[in-house]
Amino acid sequence: MAFTAAGDWRRAGLLADAFVYAQQHDRIYGDGRLRNAYQAGDLVLPPGWKPNHRIGTVRMPGWWDASKQNWFEDIQQVSSYDGDMAWVLLALINYYDARGGEQYRNAAIALGEWIEDNTRSASGPGGYTGGVRGWETDPANVTWKSTEHNLDLMVAFARLAIATGDPKWWERSDHARQLVDAMWNAAAGHYWTGTQEDGATPNQQAIPLDAQSWATLAFGPNPQTRRAIDFATTNHLVTASGFSGFDFDTDRDQPWFEGTGQMALAYNVLGRTDEATHVRDELRKVQIAAPNANDMGIVAATRDGLTTGFGWEYFNRLHVGATGWFIFQELGYNPYWPSHARRR
Repeated sequence: MAFTAAGDWRRAGLLADAFVYAQQHDRIYGDGRLRNAYQAGDLVLPPGWKPNHRIGTVRMPGWWDASKQNWFEDIQQVSSYDGDMAWVLLALINYYDARGGEQYRNAAIALGEWIEDNTRSASGPGGYTGGVRGWETDPANVTWKSTEHNLDLMVAFARLAIATGDPKWWERSDHARQLVDAMWNAAAGHYWTGTQEDGATPNQQAIPLDAQSWATLAFGPNPQTRRAIDFATTNHLVTASGFSGFDFDTDRDQPWFEGTGQMALAYNVLGRTDEATHVRDELRKVQIAAPNANDMGIVAATRDGLTTGFGWEYFNRLHVGATGWFIFQELGYNPYWPSHARRR
């Protein structure tokens, strides 16, 4: 998406082609899904490797343990979460809208169909569950629902409706929105992160920044998104180690620069240009002067151990996600609704 935003069609095309290839060359599945992660570097397993007797499958992340003489993989990386796939769907549609290529639209459609077939929920406030977790030998349906994921799907399905002219995608977009609307906390003026395992009860473990900023990018200015950004400004803004930005959650231990880029875009969507400019200038300082900076990419955090409220952390490493959102805010590119995208 960052390469698409920048008009770097060679690199954007390489990644779009990689997603199409991965979808068609999984080591076991052929149903339109993608995995949460793939091995960096060469996309395809070398000659001689034939998992499940399939040739040319994509490489999965993992490591060889010499002492145990066994290959290990991470359960999260081999799983398929619908929010991750929704972002690929959006990336493919953004590239297709700009450059054409039916293979990209068809891959996006296949992703959307897999999500509909495997994660649609009729319980509670509707919407879509998290996806499928686990290895091929013992996959399990994820029963929680994510506001973030359903925001992604709400827009992704709307973009498919526009790209295909098929009204079924509008219905699916509206179904995802039901969950998002149900997660609005009118009393405090923010979106909850999603539901608990029952698929209905709001998960109040932590209040994530991205549910507020992404709702603004998805819906545009309205009374709820204005309140959500006010909440984020009051409860997520933090200065630590000489750098200002927005924390992932409300404990404000340190800035999360991926989310800080998202907030710069959200401020612009709301017409709050002075605040957007201030955040942009802080991110430019991070690019140059943060620990482990290299004058190009953006680090995830100023130091190791940025908490999220959900038991996992970010670290002081150069980060593709943080760098991507830095590029979006520099170019004024809303990855949900680029300027060329038609709306309903």
